Amino acid sequence: METPSDRKQKNHDVAWVLYNLARDPDESTVLLAEQPERVPEMQKNLGDWLESVARSLNGEDYSGEKAVVK
Repeated sequence: METPSDRKQKNHDVAWVLYNLARDPDESTVLLAEQPERVPEMQKNLGDWLESVARSLNGEDYSGEKAVVK
């Protein structure tokens, strides 16, 4: 099981922030302290997406058939 320490190492001590871009497009109000329960899921979703991008770049998301561009 992954521990917070493992995640910190993977994230290279990234400073996470959370904004409501619809209400605060200038990113002047950090909501992280007000909504900490959202952070783990958002971090997991970002990690999953980054892994998916890496798989795609390495051709692992494809069945071996080459895409035909018309």
